[in-house]
Amino acid sequence: MPSPSSQPPLFEQARQRFDLDRLRSDLERTGKITPRNWEYLKGILCELDQGEIAKHCSVTKGTVKTALTGRVRQQILELLPDKSEIDWKRLPQWLIEAGYGIGEGYPDDYWKEVCRAMLDRQIQSPTLEYLMAKDGVCIDPAKLFISVGLIERKQKQYRRSDVSSVEQGSQLLQPVEDEIVKRFDNEEIFLSEVICNSNTSDNSRLVITGEPGSGKTTLLQKIGDRLYLKGMFPIWISLGKCGVSPTFEFLSHLLKKNAKPRSVESSEWEASINALLQTGKVWLLLDGADELTTTGNSLQMIGEQLKEAWADRVKVVLTCRLNTWDVYALPRFKVFRTLAFDYQTPINKYRNQIEAYIYRFFTRDGVDSQLGDALIQQLYLPGKERIRDSVKNPLRLSLLCYIWESHIGELPDTKAELYRLFVDYYYDLQARKHSEVEIDRTERDTLNSALGEVAKTALDSHDSRFRLRKSQIEDISAMGKSDARGSLFYKAVQLGWLNYIGTTSEKPHEATYAFFHPTFQEYFAALAIDDWSFFLPQTHIDKPMKYGKYRIFEPQWKEVIGLWLGKFDLNDYFKEQLLHRLLNFEDNCGRFYSFRAYFLAAEVAKEFSRYSALEYHEIVSAVAKYAFGYPEEQKWCFFLKPIYTEAKAVIRHGLKEKEIKNYLLCLLNEYLDAGVRFSIANTLYAMGIRTRDIRLIFYKGVKTQLPPYAVKVLNKLREEIETTNNNKLSNTNKPKLVSNDKSIDSGKNSNSAIEIDDLIRRIQISDDSFEVLEIAKALQEETRICQLFKIVQALEPCLSNLKEHLAVQLVEIKHFRDEYIYEIIWHCAKKMSYSSFYNAWHKLHSSSVELERL
Repeated sequence: MPSPSSQPPLFEQARQRFDLDRLRSDLERTGKITPRNWEYLKGILCELDQGEIAKHCSVTKGTVKTALTGRVRQQILELLPDKSEIDWKRLPQWLIEAGYGIGEGYPDDYWKEVCRAMLDRQIQSPTLEYLMAKDGVCIDPAKLFISVGLIERKQKQYRRSDVSSVEQGSQLLQPVEDEIVKRFDNEEIFLSEVICNSNTSDNSRLVITGEPGSGKTTLLQKIGDRLYLKGMFPIWISLGKCGVSPTFEFLSHLLKKNAKPRSVESSEWEASINALLQTGKVWLLLDGADELTTTGNSLQMIGEQLKEAWADRVKVVLTCRLNTWDVYALPRFKVFRTLAFDYQTPINKYRNQIEAYIYRFFTRDGVDSQLGDALIQQLYLPGKERIRDSVKNPLRLSLLCYIWESHIGELPDTKAELYRLFVDYYYDLQARKHSEVEIDRTERDTLNSALGEVAKTALDSHDSRFRLRKSQIEDISAMGKSDARGSLFYKAVQLGWLNYIGTTSEKPHEATYAFFHPTFQEYFAALAIDDWSFFLPQTHIDKPMKYGKYRIFEPQWKEVIGLWLGKFDLNDYFKEQLLHRLLNFEDNCGRFYSFRAYFLAAEVAKEFSRYSALEYHEIVSAVAKYAFGYPEEQKWCFFLKPIYTEAKAVIRHGLKEKEIKNYLLCLLNEYLDAGVRFSIANTLYAMGIRTRDIRLIFYKGVKTQLPPYAVKVLNKLREEIETTNNNKLSNTNKPKLVSNDKSIDSGKNSNSAIEIDDLIRRIQISDDSFEVLEIAKALQEETRICQLFKIVQALEPCLSNLKEHLAVQLVEIKHFRDEYIYEIIWHCAKKMSYSSFYNAWHKLHSSSVELERL
């Protein structure tokens, strides 16, 4: 048997945690250590027991025990005089405490190895490539990948003016563009300029927003890879799998599961994690904030966690669905949005990104490349504008190519029809392959309906919308039991519609599942809804119905409503009824919810392929009017800022592309007001319409958009800075802001209610524009959700100056405070349920349960 000295050194991983050279030198002060005994000791430092060491060294356990308890034991006791006996399991920690450890006990290489393994092993629901592989369609994602662009978006903007009198209030009415801060034409530019240049605090909190299937997770994976190459510690957390655990608790659990050596004490491990978090090199990659299980606002919970001391030096990249972020956005995050593929950006020899993706898909080995040509020809046919627009989403374009390869025919017109085609084709695929899961057409419909009920129940849940416990699924009687072969539950898992994703921290012994993709959860939910009253009580007139649900105001149902309108087997009359109700919704509380309903209708109407062209044109016209104003009696009238900001967002992302572009181009020729022309040109420019005329208007407008009162603002700021430098600024002139009061941030101090009351009182009487601005920001960004009811109750009377105009939303305000107060209440309306807001507006009482769920 060869001796250990004749073999490559064993247990060298001990060198990652210990200064082995110094340790051996100190031990040998009383005598040499043989090579064999040194290997045994390194095995102990790797936290192996004596039996495992013997196996690695090809000796008996008794040999190892004899060697360690002899000369090695004596040398260690002389090195550690405070020890009278050796506990071999605790020896590694003793040596670290004696100063033989490297760094904080765990060197950089160790943590990099842990992070790399976590990135590689991160558990995801099966991807489209996974499903395609089942059909023998082998795709290399790296070769197929088309980089999508991003934009940096402004957080909610606030006007800064020195308007301080009623007579000057009209100056606040000029539009402020919710324009793009910066555009990144591809992900590589974003990674280089933002991620690789992240030394400033400005880049310590980032969020990637976008619609489902827009590439948010893919981008986050690329961010993780790039950070790893830079020597950072990227830690991936799929928030949908977190349960209700706070982020730090889940982080600690995740690292223990993936990296904790067996014999290390929990206290030592916690200390090691805290030391890691203080290096300034940790990046938390938080995927799927909208999928986080929590009884309240998931983003608010994340925001509160990131205020804790452990996160002070941690950088964060968060992904979140666009509609969730826009409602519950966290302050102090730099906001980026993934852009859809477009038909304007050329890729190498291809005319645009869509065609590049299609050609790459159909130029694989063994595939007829003419299929790609045929698909592109179909996309450009008249009448296919809706589906052409729909497949700018990477997920939907992948689905389309997948279906087209084996099922050539006419393209569908709506997203719902595209998903129906995919679902039907996938069932046929299983039948052709003689899958062990036998399911006929009747049972398919039954399974689809049952999955729809599961999806509806989950989406209605306050704590588990995209992550389903086994008991929740089995509560839908039609699904049956998961372990009953032949049950719908069993078949849904075998087919891949539901996928096992592990267990939850709150119920660690119960299996948890998720739909193949959240988009299909929404599609199945739409299939199971027949009556439009599911979204809006049929008996609604102008106040909340006691037992009705207003899902039209819940962001998780927005996509479902669009898919419902696109269902091919639903009577058009029911679709028209829902759109009519949305467009004419009366809320009897300031029209805040009337506008929300109207904008929802505008966004989802494009999915109704047979909707009246005339009525859709009226929607386009109205949204443009809300966005850019209109002429009346030789003056230009603008709507209030929250309204025109929301309208512009609908124009850019929610309307049929062809119709809105043509309409805005006509407006450019019709309106002569320079500011309005710039605003329209800026919107068209952001939508990819960049003709010479539009560029001229846009660039000329950029140079002249500084408002007349901006110089006064700058002068006032300069004076305040100079006064501060001379130590002459009185603290009594500076508003006491809630954002500087941690008791308000955390909501744990009993004085928070007093502070809110004080802020409300001050904004009602202040004539200082800067104080009003800062209080408005604090009341929107820093107050707790449960305090919104009080804010609406208190500020509703302040809109008396606007009440005569609320019916038409003309901006004829009598004091500059009015618009800020209107913005605050609009903010509350976006976060509160309709019934709670109505009760607050009319000074009625809401139940404690209802307030808790705000």
